[in-house]
Amino acid sequence: MTDEEKIKNRKLALLALLALVVIILAVWLISTLMTPAAPKIDYGPGVEIVDLKKQIPEISDDFANNLKADLFSMLNKNSSSTVNNETTKATIRSGSVTSEKDDNENSRYYSFIIDVDSLRQSYRVQMNWSYDKDGNAIPYGGYPTIISCLFDTDEAIYGDFKCVDDFTDAEEIYE
Repeated sequence: MTDEEKIKNRKLALLALLALVVIILAVWLISTLMTPAAPKIDYGPGVEIVDLKKQIPEISDDFANNLKADLFSMLNKNSSSTVNNETTKATIRSGSVTSEKDDNENSRYYSFIIDVDSLRQSYRVQMNWSYDKDGNAIPYGGYPTIISCLFDTDEAIYGDFKCVDDFTDAEEIYE
């Protein structure tokens, strides 16, 4: 084989390698662009919690939307007419937020009271989440968000409104 043939073969090999690299990059780029983003979960209508991000700054949008929708359901369960989610506002009671952080499990626990002044109702909220390896908040435990009636009369600022939650519903089944 002559030197010219060797040079020609090297050029062809480099050209083939370059073509292979371009094809691999094109396939990677197309697959990256065509991969759909994770679907957004539609939790349904929710009630605005005015100070949620201020009181619990690390809450993810998914957990916040889930909480707002769960609160909307709870308010409708305890109201004689359908609650207007456009005008009904809730607030986290000042001084009611308690939290725990477990670094071993990379988890967070929050407990607080939500007041809905326009309906004269209050509820206890408990939330649990942990973080995956990418830093995304994910449910921790079987019930990451629990909204329940206030059973401590010292916490009730609006008086008794005959509150019913999922736990009192379950008690009625077994009575």
